[in-house]
Amino acid sequence: MNKDPSKNINPDMSDNNIFLKSVKNFTNLKGSINEPSFSLEIINGRIISKIDNDSNFINELTISNIGDKFVSYLKLMKLNNKKVLVASDGNLDSKVFSQIFASSLKSNNIKVFFNVNNETNNFAASFSNIDSTFNGMVFFSKPYEKKKILLISFFDHNGSLMTSEHALLFNENITKTMDLNLKAYDEKIDMIDSSNEKYLSTLGDLQDLSNIGVSINSSYDMNPKIINNFFSRFNIKYSKSTTTKPTANKNIKRAIFNSIKNKDDVAVSFLQDNNTFELAIKHKKQYKYLSLNDLTAIYLYYKIKYDNNEYEKIQNKYIVMSGSAGKLVSIVAKKNNIKVVKYDDFYSELSNNKDLQLGSLLATNGKNYLITKGQKNYISDPLYNLQLFLKIISFFKEQNKTLYDILVEINMVYGIYRHSVSEQYIDDLTARKLFHILTSEMKFADQKIIRLTKIDFKDNDIRGIKAIFIDKTEIEFIHLPKQDLLKIYFSSHIEKSQKENDQEELTSLEKNKNYINLIVREKMILESVKVFKDDQTKTKTSWKDYFKYFTFILIFFLIFIILFNTIYNIDGGPEVIFIKLNQLIMENKTLMHLIPLILLLFLVPTICNSILIGRMLRVQGQKVKTRHLVVSSMIGIVISNITPLSIGGDLAGYWYLRRKSFERGPLIATFLASSLLYQVVGAITSLIFIPIGFIAYGDILLNFSSPISITILSLSLIGFLGNVIGAIFIGIFSFSEKTQSFFIKIWISLIAWIPFIISRDPNSKAASFQYEFSKIRSSSLMIFQNIRLSLEFCFWRIVPFFINPAAFLAIASGMMKPNSDLWGGQYINFIIASSILQAANAISITPGGSGTSQFLQIEIFSKMFSNWEDNKMFSLLSTIMFSIIPTVVSALMLLTVWIGEKRLDKYDKIKRVLIYEDENQQNKSIRKYTRFYKIAFIIWILSLAIIFIGYYAIYMS
Repeated sequence: MNKDPSKNINPDMSDNNIFLKSVKNFTNLKGSINEPSFSLEIINGRIISKIDNDSNFINELTISNIGDKFVSYLKLMKLNNKKVLVASDGNLDSKVFSQIFASSLKSNNIKVFFNVNNETNNFAASFSNIDSTFNGMVFFSKPYEKKKILLISFFDHNGSLMTSEHALLFNENITKTMDLNLKAYDEKIDMIDSSNEKYLSTLGDLQDLSNIGVSINSSYDMNPKIINNFFSRFNIKYSKSTTTKPTANKNIKRAIFNSIKNKDDVAVSFLQDNNTFELAIKHKKQYKYLSLNDLTAIYLYYKIKYDNNEYEKIQNKYIVMSGSAGKLVSIVAKKNNIKVVKYDDFYSELSNNKDLQLGSLLATNGKNYLITKGQKNYISDPLYNLQLFLKIISFFKEQNKTLYDILVEINMVYGIYRHSVSEQYIDDLTARKLFHILTSEMKFADQKIIRLTKIDFKDNDIRGIKAIFIDKTEIEFIHLPKQDLLKIYFSSHIEKSQKENDQEELTSLEKNKNYINLIVREKMILESVKVFKDDQTKTKTSWKDYFKYFTFILIFFLIFIILFNTIYNIDGGPEVIFIKLNQLIMENKTLMHLIPLILLLFLVPTICNSILIGRMLRVQGQKVKTRHLVVSSMIGIVISNITPLSIGGDLAGYWYLRRKSFERGPLIATFLASSLLYQVVGAITSLIFIPIGFIAYGDILLNFSSPISITILSLSLIGFLGNVIGAIFIGIFSFSEKTQSFFIKIWISLIAWIPFIISRDPNSKAASFQYEFSKIRSSSLMIFQNIRLSLEFCFWRIVPFFINPAAFLAIASGMMKPNSDLWGGQYINFIIASSILQAANAISITPGGSGTSQFLQIEIFSKMFSNWEDNKMFSLLSTIMFSIIPTVVSALMLLTVWIGEKRLDKYDKIKRVLIYEDENQQNKSIRKYTRFYKIAFIIWILSLAIIFIGYYAIYMS
């Protein structure tokens, strides 16, 4: 339909001249535009773009073509009776572009409606309450008045923003070619009254709700007039904030923060599509988040118990629910002769089933939509529902109750209930394997499945399983392959106990043990899904991890550059100390021969740590391989040496062993126990050797006139106290259930109180802590089950302290004073000095303690050497042999392991793919295993052999 743009303009439009001006601008655009490369797409139900003449942005031409594509989308959806409401927020740009868009639809025989004025709000309810036959609404708005940005929101027929699946159909129709003809605005487009006043008149009866205060937060495109008029209708004091980049978590947190600031009773957050809301209420000076399932149950309970006029009317009515809706609503309904009808797509059922429409009390999918009795056309209307709940909140406030009190009351009457929805990103192959395990083993997370049902969907790409466990917990696993998304719907219900003694602190769900235990069971199952996913799909290292460790490595080397220019800078320049060190080795044949052997002694801590970790894991029933333990300890050296307080070594070991399919719980308990022993042994050795050090090194430690002596003594005592406090802290949190419970209580109270870290579900967080602590506690008790085992573990932790390769190096160098001049002899004196050094350097925040260690070593070891030059030469030699070389070797091994694990990931994926393919000759020819580690092992052995042979060849020549 090609018309002269200057004709057929609606003469009744007040902004007719503006539209004509826009059309004239388009004439210039049409002549200058290149072959278009159309990139505008619907994302999250919206198109948001700059207004510009370029073909990749919003202009008259692109809007016209978006209209054409929307027509193609309607035809693909096979929608009958195609009717669309085109609306705008009243901004002049919004209005002009909405007119061009409507003209495109009209020229393609789509029945289009405009609003009679410019004050349209973007709630789906603004059109759904007027005419249920609309196929959707397209809303044009300017989110920023001073910026040339246009926002186009596409609402489906059910009032929600266009789904990602529907948006995919729309976007697939956008091609790189455009129709270069502009459709003029058609004067025959019908008008309807979807104004704010018209819409507000459809809401419930007026009532004075001035006894409550409300803070709301919404996305940027919510019309402020309708909000103001809405709250004015009910005489409610309210405050409003706007989120320009809305997310559900940020919205509700900001609403609660404003509510705290304004001392309001209710915090309301309208979600991104402004089609539903989230709500938190003030309860005993804390804000409690209530999910839509909670609100639905409260609404139904209120109708049954407190609304006397309604109770008789709702008998034998229906509640229409989706499969993802909560169980509590169903329980309350059935016990009050209200029928529950479940449909996966309850919107379709409501649209097509007149009996359900006439007989239903409410409809909910438990996550986004609640349709209460009184709403027209069964479209979720957030403002209609909000006014209902505000009335309920006001009603209970007059009785000194909150909605949270009512939720607790419901649990007292009908039993304890829990419903949650969680998501895991899992690929199709992993999901198939998970479903195969569920159906074949009928067991998951150490809990028996008593019944398993396959969930059928019209879409063959979606698969699902419903599992009922022996404790009556119901879990639905729904996988969406196109999104690589696994949705897990958890539902459990504990019947009301008939014994009064079992009603433990029912006045608060946070204190109810049955409720907490119920969440713990949920966490166990969700954790098992996560562990299964991690075992099947290997995690990726992010750029932040690379940046973090690169920074640590850079600091590590910068420290040594500083050392070589300060401590190791002998007269003549930094290189002089290397020349003298080389002369020392050449002249001392004994030292020359022993250096390689002494260097190998750095493996003693690695071997002892491997034995310790292996023994602890075996005690817990874990099967271990020696090579895995040695590799995990070796790769931990470099991370330990480049991270502050040497905290990274255990993390590296944990990462590697997790990849080797060790269970998460035993691993966490093992490394915590290892850290506990490290602190205990450090405290014991400090307690023994620091007092002895007062005798051997009294002139250094007890010289209170020397700042260096005071510093060393202070650091040693602080390090000792740090080890003691660390041991107590780890020990308490590993073994004391009461301390763990106290910590959880304090932490959850902070979460409920501090507005910056508000949690939607503090009970769930409390249960998560309880679940983790219970696993750590049980595994720790298993590790330290008797004194003999505990002493054995202490032995493996303390051996590296007494087999000190640096002591052998110092003695072999010939630079130490003779035995007669040192208290206890050369070796014992070195052990004493090392103990003081370890305690003093325990709190160093430099990577691996480097820098501070060398500074302290020079000061503490000064009594053992004849002169400062020998002291510095030994410090440099020991640093090279026991810090730099092990770090480099460990780094190379870590690189080898990283490459090897990537190769394993590749072939693991190949094997997982072949599991679900038919066995045939082609598959047999595909290599399923990597040879990388075998080749790498040979290269390592040859390289080490060449290095040792080369060393002796150089110094023996």
